Amino acid sequence: KSLRKYSMISLDEETIHKVNSMMRNLPVLEKSCSMDLVFIRDGDSLAKKMSPFSKVAAPHYIVATGTKNESCLFSAGYAMEHLVLMLTEMGLGTCYLGHALDKVTTISTLGLRPDEDVLITLALGKALVRGDEVHNPSEHRKREAFDHLMLEGIPDPDQRLMIEAARLAPSYMNSQGWRFSVVDGEIRLHKKSSDFLRNRFLGISGYFDMGVALCHLEIAARHLGYGTRLVFDDSVESATEYIQTL
Repeated sequence: KSLRKYSMISLDEETIHKVNSMMRNLPVLEKSCSMDLVFIRDGDSLAKKMSPFSKVAAPHYIVATGTKNESCLFSAGYAMEHLVLMLTEMGLGTCYLGHALDKVTTISTLGLRPDEDVLITLALGKALVRGDEVHNPSEHRKREAFDHLMLEGIPDPDQRLMIEAARLAPSYMNSQGWRFSVVDGEIRLHKKSSDFLRNRFLGISGYFDMGVALCHLEIAARHLGYGTRLVFDDSVESATEYIQTL
């Protein structure tokens, strides 16, 4: 789950070193899309420069920068969610913050190049209340009903578990834009169109969420003992934007 209330005590040096090591070894989805990750030790200083609408006070942040287009956001979501799950395993809380930092701030604060953008900001730290950092029971999460996410096909029990893992994943503003179709041994990932107002605010951020969903699908598949392969099938026809096939 996304954690929004943090202890402002800094993480110890051993933990910070481990986090930085994980940041350097994330899986790559789109080799043509480079992503730089910056660990912010002084979270309080950066928080003061954030938009009040997206701000979550935390002792540390990780800022992901790169080219802001659909494929690079998709790749960034896939990589960052692997990091989030590893941080969760360490007992640390995280929260994705979209539109928290503007370009002027990041150019002056982080040395961001003019041809780069902030892809996502991740709040990071220990929970203010111990035990709150990991997750709530799934029935307490505000998530779309499983059947509402299915566009086509009837998933077998294992496919249902894979899609359920993605259903419970975090998304920007909890928009849950992912949709799924099942054809034999394939799970197809689709992206729901946003309404006009949400689309103006979210822009192309929904592609980041598609990478997050794919991460959960793939990890669940491997947990169940399946090999996985990711393809883009030009023959798929759908009224809901098709993203990739697992």
